[in-house]
Amino acid sequence: MERAVQQALPEHSPLANVEARTSAEWAFEFLRRNPKFISAVDAGEKSTPPRKSVGDLTVVTPGERESTQCFGVLYCDRCDRPIDNTMVFWARELTVDIIDARIVNSSADEAEDNVLKLEKFKCDKILLSGPGHLPQLLLKTGSKQLQINCIGGEFASGEGAIIPQIAPDRNIERQLLAMRRLFHLYCEREFSDTLFKPDAKSARLGEVLAALDLWLLQTPMRDIAIALYGEQLVDDDWAPEGGYLIDRVRRSIRRGRFMMEKGYRQLLT
Repeated sequence: MERAVQQALPEHSPLANVEARTSAEWAFEFLRRNPKFISAVDAGEKSTPPRKSVGDLTVVTPGERESTQCFGVLYCDRCDRPIDNTMVFWARELTVDIIDARIVNSSADEAEDNVLKLEKFKCDKILLSGPGHLPQLLLKTGSKQLQINCIGGEFASGEGAIIPQIAPDRNIERQLLAMRRLFHLYCEREFSDTLFKPDAKSARLGEVLAALDLWLLQTPMRDIAIALYGEQLVDDDWAPEGGYLIDRVRRSIRRGRFMMEKGYRQLLT
């Protein structure tokens, strides 16, 4: 592994400190450890012009060499920190949680039902624009975020508005959940914790992620087992030629590598 890529890998966190995350958060946690993705983000960031502000929108226009789309990511600004402090725009075909919305900026259009004015969203608002794809609006506070695929029209200023739409060809249950998140944010001025439930497999995913981190740092198998299960259990049951503990470590590493390379996509559908 290239030294620069290895240095960019996230610092390992002890398993006991791993928090429960939503499926989308877990997806990004695994993807951001992928050395090829790290290199692609680094190359893309070097070719991306500085961000600009339009009203209270932060506008990002990726450079021509942006090369993360093969990972199902339209844009990501960096990989060395969790999604809390990162902007990541997923491709619409990868995740069913993206909401379609029509941009409106005329008084006639704003008289329609379900018009949401951007100025009333009390959160970070980032607009991804550029050739080759429709504008994407990211509403974000910490790790909680909503991505909106903007159909038609354009944001002349940060004072525009959107009309969200249910996409009938997508998972209706997930689309309705995304809509509930959006309208709660709009009405209550904050994201709802109850609408961003942790993945039910967070404990296992945390174990897999910890094993992956240590494997990427070329940690010996026995030391990985100690980090995961404690020194006493390893001293009592470790059998390097084969046994329950080493087999579980190997399974966790295999699972982690799969999740890092392409399995993260399963968490977004």
